[in-house]
Amino acid sequence: MKDSSTHSLPASPDLAWARCLHEIRPEVETQRFKTWFEPIKAESLEVGQNGAWLTLRLPSRFHGDWLVTQYGRLLERVVSVVLGDSGRVTYTYEAIQPRIESSVAPVTAPSVDRLIGGREAVKAHVSSERRRAVATGASLHPKYTFERFVVGDCNRLCASAARAIAENPGATSFNPFFVYGGVGLGKTHLIQAVANHVVDEKTASSVHYVSSEQFTASFVWSVRNNKMGAFSNLYRNLDVLIVDDVQFLSGKRKTQDEFFHVFNSLHQAGKQIVLSADRPPTEIDGIDEYLISRFQWGMLADMQMPDAKTRMAILEQSAKEQGIDMSVDVLRFIADNVKNNVRQLEGALTKMLAVAQLNAVPVDVPLAQRILSDMLGSSKQGHSIDFIADVVSAHIGIPTTELRDRSRRRPIVFGRHVAMYFAKQLSGKPLTSIGRFFGGRDHSTVLHAISSIEQQIEYDREVRQTVDAIRRKLQTASAG
Repeated sequence: MKDSSTHSLPASPDLAWARCLHEIRPEVETQRFKTWFEPIKAESLEVGQNGAWLTLRLPSRFHGDWLVTQYGRLLERVVSVVLGDSGRVTYTYEAIQPRIESSVAPVTAPSVDRLIGGREAVKAHVSSERRRAVATGASLHPKYTFERFVVGDCNRLCASAARAIAENPGATSFNPFFVYGGVGLGKTHLIQAVANHVVDEKTASSVHYVSSEQFTASFVWSVRNNKMGAFSNLYRNLDVLIVDDVQFLSGKRKTQDEFFHVFNSLHQAGKQIVLSADRPPTEIDGIDEYLISRFQWGMLADMQMPDAKTRMAILEQSAKEQGIDMSVDVLRFIADNVKNNVRQLEGALTKMLAVAQLNAVPVDVPLAQRILSDMLGSSKQGHSIDFIADVVSAHIGIPTTELRDRSRRRPIVFGRHVAMYFAKQLSGKPLTSIGRFFGGRDHSTVLHAISSIEQQIEYDREVRQTVDAIRRKLQTASAG
């Protein structure tokens, strides 16, 4: 992180939070960033003689308690970088959230009583934004709508099917609807667009969007606290269930058993199920066959890497929405050089704007070449270690955070070694940097990991197939 003394204060709370997110993203595993940081909104920015205060609006008290416990120090450090040493962060919560104790939030966010017993009252008497909070377990991003989803040849089938489902949940042959694709291609945007459309157009009485991580946390809490009745009632009485990143159910046998029962109950009742993952069902290891077969009952939709035309359209729309005055030449330069995924495209645009405003300079192609050199390096010459770790962790179903910690469990060690193997081949980084990323290990440990994978490839057919599958995903990401 850079010393905040060299920067001026942001002009708005949104810009302040955008800068904070830019600092946070490299330090947090992708799935956790998406789950816990993306739903946060900037409430206000107050500047006085004693410093600057950034107030963030969080979806729920449980969200806030978990965030402060896990990332409180990181947030304080980042805010001091963006706002200066006297910068502070405070939190407020969605006024529309039901009042709940943080300890029961995994089951009661949304409130069980409101979602089930009070469904018709909610539908009849509250605004769209209030229904959105009550009806969903994880905060829906208001910008994730069909109108803001850029359609191209890479995702046209997925988008068409998703809109048909949103307009008539449970009545199409797309049930379940299983959309899959690599990191940052817009899967979450699309499935949240389904939920937002259902809420806004009232095409169903109840819709529940949740990540597989949150589903698992709710299930574990319910078992431990004798609340399985409430948990089952919540999930089995929905009209639309949307679960993001189901590959992270891998290896969680008891959670899979419960999800199997939820799935069967909803499907038999003609209710709509929407799922996302980073790969097709048959390639997800650690999930029982009885679930894999059900995932394939409806429609499987593959979301591809965006082509150059789609990348340009995404940048033009994003620039227009943010009020960014940027020349076509600069946008085309970004579109031609940042190819890994949609998230990197939008991140490049945000970085361009932040640097231009901080330094009070116009944005042109030479400036773009200079400030985006790190992104262009990972797009043209290889991949960042972070991106490689995300792809490996997603393929084997183990969160990136576990690959980076000190665990010696065999599946985690294997995943860590594979990630180091590809980092050495594709990142262009020295062994010391690779070792530092994976928990502060020294270069000899990295060499041992690489040697171990090379040997296993020679004699273990299963390892060879796994490594080849990950290699294909990384090559696909480079070919866009």
